[in-house]
Amino acid sequence: METILTILLVVGGILYKIYENYKEEMEKSRKRMQERMKQMQPPTPSPQPQPMKSARKQQEARPIAIPVERRREEIPNIPVYQPEVVEIDEVELAHQQRLARQMKQRQKQQQQQLVLAEEQPHASVDFDLRRAIIQQAILERPYKD
Repeated sequence: METILTILLVVGGILYKIYENYKEEMEKSRKRMQERMKQMQPPTPSPQPQPMKSARKQQEARPIAIPVERRREEIPNIPVYQPEVVEIDEVELAHQQRLARQMKQRQKQQQQQLVLAEEQPHASVDFDLRRAIIQQAILERPYKD
């Protein structure tokens, strides 16, 4: 029991020393960063009073602006591309794809029925209940994709 207490005290002391050193290093790092920030900041320029210029000298120093007239035909039309962003989540996209597949299948079935109807326009239709139930189960599955 005494050995466990001594081991725990030694380990606790080591952990405390590590924590103390960590705090000291963080403080040194903070001071270094502050010094770097001070060095990186440009010196603030002190405002220097400008001597008063006469009105004539100020007018001479201004550049002369010459208005340029351009015809509207000379200015090329710049096409502006504004894409229309439509966000569709994956679930909605999968739902739309599934609906598209179902519509294609229905169209194919309707075309096949039309072809069969054209081939046998006056033939007597034999109705097979078993086959109809199987086809209905295939077309309208009890579970969804």
